[in-house]
Amino acid sequence: MAALKWGVICQSFAWQHLRGEAPGLEPALIGRRVSEVELHLLDLMEGREAA
Repeated sequence: MAALKWGVICQSFAWQHLRGEAPGLEPALIGRRVSEVELHLLDLMEGREAA
């Protein structure tokens, strides 16, 4: 559940940045981490330990 929660938080930062509500580099960089969380969740669903 923690990985999913972190993914939602990253997505939230991405949307805030794209809407201009949170300008700056940090929200954009955190938003880019969504893809890492997606891969981690896929690994967990397949029963593999994610790196």
